[in-house]
Amino acid sequence: MLAIDENTDTIGQRIKRLRKAHKMSQKALAERAGISWRGLAELEADKLMGMQTRHLAPLCRALGCSADWLIGLAPDTLPMDASE
Repeated sequence: MLAIDENTDTIGQRIKRLRKAHKMSQKALAERAGISWRGLAELEADKLMGMQTRHLAPLCRALGCSADWLIGLAPDTLPMDASE
């Protein structure tokens, strides 16, 4: 299980933490999700105020999480295949 403090974690922090748990580089995740590396880097660094909705589903599929979890609406733990 990957524990997340939903009171403090931003979407960028959740993306980064889950990407690292899956042992993926930013470039690999960006390619897998069909988004630019620069856009992903800015998301992880919380430099973007939001994410285009067309990028949300591919990013969640690439990370193996729900959109609800990524934006903080789901419970604060996520089962992780990568940590088993």
